[in-house]
Amino acid sequence: MVTGRLSEEAKTIVLKALQTEDGLILTGQTFGGWFVQTGEWNTGFVKGRDAAKWKDALEALHLKQFIKLTGVHLYKLTSNGWRLSDSLRSE
Repeated sequence: MVTGRLSEEAKTIVLKALQTEDGLILTGQTFGGWFVQTGEWNTGFVKGRDAAKWKDALEALHLKQFIKLTGVHLYKLTSNGWRLSDSLRSE
């Protein structure tokens, strides 16, 4: 797997999604900032550089086909994403 090339933010997203039953990842924007949430975990509201890091992490996971877009602001782990999360968990 390409775990060495993933940012810490990307690894965090995948590991947190692993802890859910369905592997869903929600993103959103409010006046308070932008956020990523999966299960009970979320980034809190982030802005500027911090938001860019999390958005880049999601884009990298999507481009590498570890997650897929299933709705507006809603992603889901793919079978490759589940394997990646298992691999990350064992590191």
